[in-house]
Amino acid sequence: MASSNNDLSSLLTPELFRRVFKNRLPWPIEKPLDFKEVFTYVFRSDGGSHGEELREIAWPTLKALSTLGVDNVPDMMQFLPPPESRDFPEQALGLQLLLDQGPRALFEGMDARYIYGYFQYVARKYAQQLLDLPSALRIDSKKRWMDELGASFDFWVMARLWLIAPVVHSEVLVDHELALLMGEDVRVEVEKFTGKTDPYRAKRAELAEDTYAFGRMYREGPPLDNGVKMHEWFFWMWTVLDVHKPIIDKFGKYPYQDVAKGRESTDKEKEWTIIFQNGVDRSNSEVAKRIREDVVKGRWTPLGQEDEK
Repeated sequence: MASSNNDLSSLLTPELFRRVFKNRLPWPIEKPLDFKEVFTYVFRSDGGSHGEELREIAWPTLKALSTLGVDNVPDMMQFLPPPESRDFPEQALGLQLLLDQGPRALFEGMDARYIYGYFQYVARKYAQQLLDLPSALRIDSKKRWMDELGASFDFWVMARLWLIAPVVHSEVLVDHELALLMGEDVRVEVEKFTGKTDPYRAKRAELAEDTYAFGRMYREGPPLDNGVKMHEWFFWMWTVLDVHKPIIDKFGKYPYQDVAKGRESTDKEKEWTIIFQNGVDRSNSEVAKRIREDVVKGRWTPLGQEDEK
């Protein structure tokens, strides 16, 4: 049975948003960050206790939202304080992290369909509402984080990273053009703040046509031998975001999402996906077959059903 807005109001609470925010951004807001720790926490951790905590706090809400149907998910802004509120940036970003990062951290198997075929659209729609706010009220505003909330420069740029994530996850080309502009804004801010020039600028033309750059750079990570300096992290991170676009340019979609979305892949898309996934071919797996059957029959296997058996 679908949840009513009253039911959702008991789940989509300031406390939930605060806890998700702290789970994904666990560092003191006012201090510079250790970016080796940030990298490990965001990209190399197996979840650990913070993964278990995220499941505990986020699963009931994601489960309730999954029952509505993607076109029936209500306006997420109604669950937040007014944009002018001092609490708005943290709560709004906590909700964004719930919708965009929660499914990616928690769902697998049959549930992976909800990452790419459901919450990816919900998170992108909500992100657009945040981006449509007046510039002074947007949650990626440097003034809001640093001047009003006392955040460090490092923390502000991390907050901005999470706002741009749903735009990059989109399969719509104009979203990636927007992401490039947003990324360049931050890149310039980091260059000004550190006095360093992004070394990836010299490779921009080459990377803009490299459909394997995303997977390669993600696996390699930033230079770690002598720790990770703030500018090294962000120049690497924003280039990783930039190189999503060549995939959309070539295929008009992310082929690696085809299995989770129950889509057919061309031979070239399958070849690319296997290379992208380090030689793993999931196109004929049992999960792929079951998701495809659900898509053909116009149904959704309920979220978490396999775990509940």
